Amino acid sequence: MASWRDYWERVRDGARALKERVQDFLIEHETTIRKYRLFLVAVPLLLLGFWIGGQVAREVRQEELAVSGDAVALGEREAMVPPSSVVLDEGEALVTPPYAPLDEGEIVTEPGAPARPEPVQNLQPAAQQAPASQARSHPHPAALETPPAPPPPAPLAHGGEPESWAPEEGAEAHTAVVEFYKAVGQRDFSRAYDRLSPQWQQELSLGAFAGGYLGTEQVVCRVDNVSLLPGRRVRVDVRLDVLESGSRAEYLASYLVVQTPTGWRLDRGLQYRT
Repeated sequence: MASWRDYWERVRDGARALKERVQDFLIEHETTIRKYRLFLVAVPLLLLGFWIGGQVAREVRQEELAVSGDAVALGEREAMVPPSSVVLDEGEALVTPPYAPLDEGEIVTEPGAPARPEPVQNLQPAAQQAPASQARSHPHPAALETPPAPPPPAPLAHGGEPESWAPEEGAEAHTAVVEFYKAVGQRDFSRAYDRLSPQWQQELSLGAFAGGYLGTEQVVCRVDNVSLLPGRRVRVDVRLDVLESGSRAEYLASYLVVQTPTGWRLDRGLQYRT
């Protein structure tokens, strides 16, 4: 029976034979190896470079998603800051930072809304609808239909003086918009649908509403502007950073929020894709 020393000798002899064969091959094909040595070195280096690049791209993507998650929480905290308790005249805004210039881009409209979100007395129907090639619905496919004009604004109380508002009412109204987009970002479409007014729900089924957000993966909502209007209505202007089907998109949105027996609800609105 062979001992372990015999096995070791066989392994060592085999290694020596392999070494000699490799040396003979290198000597025999020395000219060919020198001719293609750059190629033989470059190909493994290129493959290694592609692999490293893929790893870096994956790490960057994961970091972007993590930062976006932090931005969602930050946006919600910013949006929860209540507006000032000072009651302003109709059409004036409690918070009025200037909007960034809009690029020539796709226009996303909703029925019964102005041409762009500027501080106005009421949200009136747009004078002209965007061409069908540029407009798309949000959040439902009936956006290109021209609705009847809304009723005139209710008269101001107390002989022309602004209505009396509790400080927290404006905050509750814009919180309704924040909660709406929070539910959309979490793909909880039933909860988001509950944030619409009964009148809007009559015009829009839950299925059609959810269908408008199928590609939405993430939403960051920041409140830009809050306006107190007659008839216990509030206009809320927001900025949206949306992840749709893997691509980033930015919107300016404006909503008319009304008080209902079940709380503040979104009654109508518009969105612009910047």
